[in-house]
Amino acid sequence: MALPANPLINGEYPDWSLVNISIPGFRLLGVGSTELNYSFKNEPGEAEGTQQQVLGLTPGQYRAEGSITLHKRWARELRTVLGNGFLSKLFRMNVQYDMNDGLGVIEDKLVGCKIKNGENSHKSGSDALVEKFDLYILYYLPDGIQPLNNMRL
Repeated sequence: MALPANPLINGEYPDWSLVNISIPGFRLLGVGSTELNYSFKNEPGEAEGTQQQVLGLTPGQYRAEGSITLHKRWARELRTVLGNGFLSKLFRMNVQYDMNDGLGVIEDKLVGCKIKNGENSHKSGSDALVEKFDLYILYYLPDGIQPLNNMRL
């Protein structure tokens, strides 16, 4: 898809209120989430010899990870939807947002998500109580695009 010829100036850019997060069987996730982070990396290995420089690179290992922070009510609902053994359950997460620039909706697909750990955050003040979950992600497709040529989906 071609980018616009001119950048959007003095226009509207998306913010957190335009993000829609969905997990099959889990309702209102976008409403109850306060933060979502996800990333991927592919660090190539190096082939070394007796020279001072690297001889070449290996294809590397692809890795993805993330985290989501939910209000206590939705954290409880997520655990309930996943059920007993929720730390061993795999699930899919779709993240959509409208760029408001005529290019339509962007959808990132996070596949093979698994909760690695959970952290409660309680402190004095008027902020709502939240729970943060660190996620293992088998792979993530930014806007549906495969990051590797030979990915097995």
